[in-house]
Amino acid sequence: MVPETHQTKDIRIYRCIEFPHKWKLHKILISDVSAVDTNIFKLNNKYWLFTNLDTSNSNDYSSELHIFYADNMESSEWRPHALNPVIFDSKKARNGGMIYSEKKQAYRVFQKQGFDNYGESLGISRIKTLTENEYEEEVCMNVKPDFFKNISGTHSFSYNSGVLVNDFATNESI
Repeated sequence: MVPETHQTKDIRIYRCIEFPHKWKLHKILISDVSAVDTNIFKLNNKYWLFTNLDTSNSNDYSSELHIFYADNMESSEWRPHALNPVIFDSKKARNGGMIYSEKKQAYRVFQKQGFDNYGESLGISRIKTLTENEYEEEVCMNVKPDFFKNISGTHSFSYNSGVLVNDFATNESI
């Protein structure tokens, strides 16, 4: 598991000792970074780490998507992508779920931030080009918060082994 550990300024992997309640720090992958929503996946015999960094030190984790790569997931030598940040846009930079990859295709879920609305909507992009020096993705789908009544936002979508998880926020009067 790679939880959000931006307070410690590390990207860390934790190993499960006793599911689901007991986890142990396994390895610090990258130090001295303030990162959230980190995803690690393997594509074309290389490990890719997609994360959202706050390089401005203003608690803005929504504007910059950074990529790092390594030959081994447990490497201590993750190299930064030549184009970092590969995306600088609060409407699509922030990760919003697991990256799904299969048969040399990869898809990235992103969050769209709204005015005073964390997780206004989300989208899915197909990663068209991913090398140490190039990155290109194209938006395939936008998911607006209109699939149930009174939804004000949605910001997370993950799919793995036939299980799909999606969240949403509602506005209710109390």
